[in-house]
Amino acid sequence: LIITALNLIGGIVVGMVAGMSVGEAGEHFSKLTIGDGLVSQIPALFISTAAGVLVTKNASNSSLGQSLMGQVGGRPRATLIAAGMMFVIGLLPGMPPLPFFVLATMLLILWRSTRGIDAAEAAEAESRLLAAAPAPEPDARTAEEAQVEQLLNVDRVALEIGYRLIPLVQDPNGSGILDHIAQLRRRFASNEGVVLPPVRIRDNIRLAPGGYRILIGGQEVARGELEPGSCLAMDSGSASGELRGRATVDPAFGLPARWISEGLRDEAELLGYTVVDPTSVLVTHLSETLRSALPEVLSRDDVKELVDNAKKTAPAVVAELIPDKMSLGEVHVVLRNLLREGVPVRNMATILEVLADHAPRTKDPETLTELTRQRMGRALCELYADKEGTVHAVTLDPDIEGKLAAAVGLGGQDGDGRAVSPAWLQGLMERIGATLGQATGSGKDCVLLVRSNVRRFVNELVRASLPKVAVLSYNEVIPARSVQTAAVVRMEESR
Repeated sequence: LIITALNLIGGIVVGMVAGMSVGEAGEHFSKLTIGDGLVSQIPALFISTAAGVLVTKNASNSSLGQSLMGQVGGRPRATLIAAGMMFVIGLLPGMPPLPFFVLATMLLILWRSTRGIDAAEAAEAESRLLAAAPAPEPDARTAEEAQVEQLLNVDRVALEIGYRLIPLVQDPNGSGILDHIAQLRRRFASNEGVVLPPVRIRDNIRLAPGGYRILIGGQEVARGELEPGSCLAMDSGSASGELRGRATVDPAFGLPARWISEGLRDEAELLGYTVVDPTSVLVTHLSETLRSALPEVLSRDDVKELVDNAKKTAPAVVAELIPDKMSLGEVHVVLRNLLREGVPVRNMATILEVLADHAPRTKDPETLTELTRQRMGRALCELYADKEGTVHAVTLDPDIEGKLAAAVGLGGQDGDGRAVSPAWLQGLMERIGATLGQATGSGKDCVLLVRSNVRRFVNELVRASLPKVAVLSYNEVIPARSVQTAAVVRMEESR
């Protein structure tokens, strides 16, 4: 504006000095000033408009032509205003009317074509807003009832942590607790055949700063304490030398361990210690806890999803079994029994086929579990065999098996045999534990191998005192390449 004023006033003064009247100088130099302004401002307008188009184009995935037409024709009112301005400029004295009238006409045609589309979109948007209009605000009583009802929800699996463990939940490098839990869920689905429910992680100010606890169904099942910034060095029995650090116990396996600084990690590994970071300690503890609690974690809805998934590959078996022969609840009990004994349920088609074969004769879940285990002998042998496919076993003396068979009945059913004294059973468990300890001293994992008619009874006894020991029957190890007897459990007094 200042430049325009200077051009106009200076031009009038120059014209009057040259002999023009004030009117003539004003008319002549006002046209020159307007022309100079248009010549200088129109290119600037084009440059700014092009810059705006390019900036907005960078944020969209459409082509430049589509973006330009969408911006020009997307606002019908702005198009109408531009058409009116073009028409007014064409009427100004000295301005060429034809180009401005042509541009005004083109903008009017564009305005007419986009006005109908804009009106239709507005009507559609209004109808969507009316359809999605929120319900009336609930009163205070309704909101309070909703909050109370939320308190009834119980997380199937939850992890509560102290405030010092919050930075471990998510790590930019992909090594946080959430990343480990995602891998854990995939591993359980691949190995055990069970999809774990999402693990809810929340902080708890009542815990120690580095403490945590694991809850299943809202109840605490395990807890531990970590030292962020340190490493846990565990002695598996082959470590030599002492380390500087706070003595503790590995929460997952109960091994003696020490919390050491990160700088001592290489030294600890050279001494034979197993060194892990705090996140791995927590996730390993969570994994072992969930593995032992899988029967509790598996819900009726999970069983339905497993059956529905098996229906895609074995529809005839599912249709034959459910619901005519067995209900989902009865299948649920059998699956929980299998998981309790460490048997994976990934091959649901085979499990359902065994149940369909034997369900017409018996509905006893324990008997069906034993029959299913025998059918899945190959999978059991793969679990407990070494790299060469050999199953190393500790067996019972025939006299002991005979006494146990008499106690449970020849058919393996409780209640129809001769009772044995609790003291004798306690002594038997001690002998089994000692013999297994000697047999596994060489580094080989051994199972307890017994007759099929006493396997269930012996398994119940062993599970109470030796939960990590697997009890197999002779019928279940038939698919193994070979079975080697590492030791035999004997008792001096069999009566």
